[in-house]
Amino acid sequence: MKKYVRKKEEGVSPVIATILMVAITVVLAATLYLMLPKSGTGGTTPPIKFVATKTGTTNWTLEVSANDLRPIDLKYAIQKSDGSYIVSGVQFPATSGTADTNGVTWYDANGDSKVNTGDTIAINNSGVASGDTFKITAGATGSIDLP
Repeated sequence: MKKYVRKKEEGVSPVIATILMVAITVVLAATLYLMLPKSGTGGTTPPIKFVATKTGTTNWTLEVSANDLRPIDLKYAIQKSDGSYIVSGVQFPATSGTADTNGVTWYDANGDSKVNTGDTIAINNSGVASGDTFKITAGATGSIDLP
């Protein structure tokens, strides 16, 4: 009986092995980068800011400075100066010029159906008083104390 011995067993070439190791490392690094939460140094600027003007005893107008935000992605709250909420987690008005049940109306200045710079928000609610805070949350964050 004859023994068959392989003289040379080969695996993957060193060049291919190196390329595979680098590719795996890059994929793992990219995956970890996308999974880790983003943290910045110092405070972050909210993507939405307001300038509030009192237009009556129970009326305020908020001029918006924001990126293009879809109203459907936004919720708002009105917080009393004592920390309690008049309303919280309410869907932002989706239609420009139409007041919701809390007296909040959004006016789309340029007609693009997005909340952005130049738009205004009117608050006409007898339960709201000076010193209360209007907040927007969800895809954006912003708040202002009403004068």
